[in-house]
Amino acid sequence: MKRFEPFGLCLLLALFGAAIFRGTLWHPMVFDDEIYLVGNPIFKEAQNFQSIFSDFKGIATLAARSGLEGDISTNFLMRPLTYLSFHWNYRLGGLDPSGYRLVNILIHSANALLVWRLSQLVVLKASPSEQPIPKGYFLIPWVSSMLFFVHPLQIESVVYIIQRATSLCCLFYLATLVLHLEANRRPHPLWRCASVFCALAAMLSKESAATAPVLAVLVDMVAFGTALRPALWRARWLLILLPVLPTLLTAV
Repeated sequence: MKRFEPFGLCLLLALFGAAIFRGTLWHPMVFDDEIYLVGNPIFKEAQNFQSIFSDFKGIATLAARSGLEGDISTNFLMRPLTYLSFHWNYRLGGLDPSGYRLVNILIHSANALLVWRLSQLVVLKASPSEQPIPKGYFLIPWVSSMLFFVHPLQIESVVYIIQRATSLCCLFYLATLVLHLEANRRPHPLWRCASVFCALAAMLSKESAATAPVLAVLVDMVAFGTALRPALWRARWLLILLPVLPTLLTAV
């Protein structure tokens, strides 16, 4: 049955998603959507993503030189991965809001699955060879995932298109924690590499991901009882990423 548990959760999330979000797909863009998407020429051109590496200063001043709010360039440079996802939405469907919201819903659903797995790992707290988990504990990950999925504060980041930065950051943030804990349980270089990659992707999606390496250490200590020094050693490659956002912010 454990093998089919994720499929059952996916089905349940699909039913909940259809019930909650089906009426939101074609609502027009509002508020910051108009500023950072509709009126933003920067993310619409693929060459501007390449120019981040070749002409950083040019991109940083592009919005101001075009008579637009300077924060448009700042957002683009601080959250390039988020805007890259918007770019592909734009290429596929222009500014049709339904495509953007559909991607947001898929990201939110993936986040709920990661919440389920993260909760499951915390509940397990041990390798498969140790004592079995008491009956009924399997409900904790399910309830956690469902509450995350339907909570109004989470839904806002789905229907408010520009807030994809939050949900995409959450996707990679949760993936960082899940992969890090998986690597702690079943050590393998691929788990570590994937965790570091996801942490970097989270940081390039939204600045709130700066706390991911620290939280990985805290979860290891608090939920798994690991001592400080081993927890820091396990997360050493994540902790190396701590200067990334301050450096990027200073450059911008």
